[in-house]
Amino acid sequence: MRLLGARTGLTVFRWDLVYLCAQLEADGRAEIGGLAASVGALLQQMRDEREAFELAEDAAVVARARRARRGVTLDRVLIAMGGVARATDRALYAALFPRRNPSKTARLAPAEELQEVARMLGELDVRPAEHPVRVAYQARLAAAQAALRAALEDEAEADTQLALARMRRVRFKRSLDEARLVVHGRLLALLRDKAEAGAFFRPTTKPPGSEAEKRAQEAAAQKARAEAEKAAQGKRTEKVRAGGEAPSQGEAAEETRAEVEAPSQAEVVAQVAPVPSAVLSLHPGMALTGAGGWQARHASRLPPLFLCRSAAPRLRDRLLRRRMQGRPAAGAERALN
Repeated sequence: MRLLGARTGLTVFRWDLVYLCAQLEADGRAEIGGLAASVGALLQQMRDEREAFELAEDAAVVARARRARRGVTLDRVLIAMGGVARATDRALYAALFPRRNPSKTARLAPAEELQEVARMLGELDVRPAEHPVRVAYQARLAAAQAALRAALEDEAEADTQLALARMRRVRFKRSLDEARLVVHGRLLALLRDKAEAGAFFRPTTKPPGSEAEKRAQEAAAQKARAEAEKAAQGKRTEKVRAGGEAPSQGEAAEETRAEVEAPSQAEVVAQVAPVPSAVLSLHPGMALTGAGGWQARHASRLPPLFLCRSAAPRLRDRLLRRRMQGRPAAGAERALN
């Protein structure tokens, strides 16, 4: 079982939980089938969370659509008013559009366009009440301005709610992973087998029915069979060892290889240098003759030339150095040979 992570979509979580719930319900053991109820509750929580997130997305889409359409309505009123003002009152047209013509004003960002509209409404207020441009467009322009401002506020609120919904969805995905981990822990406590407990979870994140999912299912089945065979082999080995029977073929081969590579006791005895006569005169109990002698008893764990340690340290060190260098012994060192 692996954690899916917060970057995984809720659809993949749904596939995994549905697979897990079906596996638990299909198992014949009552203690395992009882875990399916908690997984079903997780599925219902996921559906509720997904529905809430989709509602937040829908609200953001609706707010953006309304803002766009109300912006188009305001642009249409601006362009129409500019055409009438240019045709009837050039001074009013210059006051309403001092730097940009109506088309360029309509292409401004919503916030800048609203500022320009507020300025235009101020210019219309100073005109006589019976002025034809004021009579025809002041109320329409004010209504379009208010509608666009309200749409911008609604869009900002919808975007905020959608951002909060995204944060809640990330936390919810982490809680789903924690719940899946709890179910895995309960399965592990019941089955005492990590591979068998992990087999209850969906082995892939690919869409159902795809070739990738089929390959993942086959690979997971092969892995489960291999782990089961390995566990069975380990149990057979423990049983053979406990019963005192012959080891398996693999263990016999390993022991044979170890015996071939390891030197025999006779070889170790042959490598041990004979005890010098001078040392035997000082330590007669170290005679090497006979099966029960000192060398026969201790040669299996002594390195070559160990028996020279009973001599004087200086002579022993010199003798060892000369032997390592391939030089003949001299003087008192010959007594140790």
